[in-house]
Amino acid sequence: MKNDFTPQEIAEMHDRNENFSGKVADFKKVRLYNEIKNELDNFSKSCDNVIGVDSFELNPNEKNTILWATMTPAVFLDRDGIKQLVSIISKADHLAFTSSNDAIRIVVGIQDIWEK
Repeated sequence: MKNDFTPQEIAEMHDRNENFSGKVADFKKVRLYNEIKNELDNFSKSCDNVIGVDSFELNPNEKNTILWATMTPAVFLDRDGIKQLVSIISKADHLAFTSSNDAIRIVVGIQDIWEK
């Protein structure tokens, strides 16, 4: 199994997921997605270390989705920033941290948004 996928290969795999075609949205999960998206936007406005936030739009061909905040390599959060981040993370089904030389990315995932 190949373990060294390029970002382009990962994006292509994401875009051509042929194994799932959702028919009905779980509206509780859709509301959760919108809530997390709003909280990430508010977090980015109140934290100077956030470079940007983004997400994959909900897609019936993808059972799950992710949202993320890109931050500077060194992050200092005050009490309010900690509370905001904890609230976002506690609502997610999945959590990942990635890094590069110039950024840290906090990725939260929501699973099972679409049902067959």
